[in-house]
Amino acid sequence: MKQTTEINVSLLVPGEAEAASQLVMETFRTHVAPCYTQQGVDEFAKYAKADCIQERHGHVHQTWTAKIGNVIVGVLEIRFPDHISMLFVSANHQARGIGRSLMDRAMIQLLSASPDIRELTVHSSSNAIPTYRKFGFKECGGIQEKNGIKFQPMTMVLKKDMNQFYKGLTPYYHLIYQDWEKSIRKQAKDINSIIREKLGDGVHSILDVSCGIGTQAIGLAQHGYQVTASDLSPEEAERAKVETSKKGLNINFSVSDMRDSFKHHAKQFDAVISCDNSVPHLLTDDDILLAFSQFHQCTRPGGTCIISVRDYEKEDLSKQQIKPYGVREEHGVRWLLWQVWDPHGSTYDVTMYLLEERAGSECRIHIVRTVYYAIGIQKLMDLMRSAGFENVTRRDGVFFQPLITGTRKVNIH
Repeated sequence: MKQTTEINVSLLVPGEAEAASQLVMETFRTHVAPCYTQQGVDEFAKYAKADCIQERHGHVHQTWTAKIGNVIVGVLEIRFPDHISMLFVSANHQARGIGRSLMDRAMIQLLSASPDIRELTVHSSSNAIPTYRKFGFKECGGIQEKNGIKFQPMTMVLKKDMNQFYKGLTPYYHLIYQDWEKSIRKQAKDINSIIREKLGDGVHSILDVSCGIGTQAIGLAQHGYQVTASDLSPEEAERAKVETSKKGLNINFSVSDMRDSFKHHAKQFDAVISCDNSVPHLLTDDDILLAFSQFHQCTRPGGTCIISVRDYEKEDLSKQQIKPYGVREEHGVRWLLWQVWDPHGSTYDVTMYLLEERAGSECRIHIVRTVYYAIGIQKLMDLMRSAGFENVTRRDGVFFQPLITGTRKVNIH
């Protein structure tokens, strides 16, 4: 008979507190108690008693269990809204992703109950510090002791910066598209038409300054262009290399901030592109102007710059928005994707949820966060002109997002 290894995570239910307490104490005695004084051991034993766990659960605390079959192999208790009070995985089931599964499941509950939460804290035992570091926690100060319990205060900031957003999204980025391969072909065809319309047939080199996992760069290389591509996210640039290699293409990928495009690439191209609403990751007009100035330096005289962005004037940013991306099926796994937008003046927080459903198991949720500048297209056009571009034009209906194109003036001697 095949033994099940599926991990099921759920809230503690009546009758499970005794088994949860037993797992906690067995793991505690093996891995943590040797570092405590007897006072600390006794203090923790009182905290981890089954009746105490049950009494706390559902009030200020919530407890999750991870089970393989009917056996509890992991326990996570959180004191709402933002403190991990217990996280234990049985000795025989460690290094199997059980702790991560517990954390993933708890995060959706935390964020639903407290959407403004900005960090999590934990008082880690010394031996658990490496594990919490892997989750993204960092030490705050030195080792402390209270009632005989020694602990290291640690904090995990729930970052919304662009690097963290795309690091978390990279493995699943293709799922944003209903059919990624089809999108590669369609977007390349559309961009190619614009380039040919503006520059004719004498176009050879293209620089993609926000390539992501290669959606536009790959398609344009398939059209025969010499493509150079960069992205701020090392993880996305690396995946783009892998995807390009699978297709037998030659694209020079590297890691660079779009605000340093010319400093990094130090050459000019027939066309410079930045698609998929990448520019509004820059949160000030000054940063966008700096980026556009770098794009301008990367564009040869007579060459063109093409960016695609959302039209924020069509969005209601006076209140929270939910943006569904639909359902995807891949390799027997069902995915449900959606974004939640939380506006704050001229910017808005984006939380992307990717719900993963595998047959015979509970769902897992992957959550990534970032922030965007809801800048209008007219202002972007003005900033492109300020950066030196001429003939700055908005194009609608030729790409899946509005396009802004500009030309670098030809030098006349």
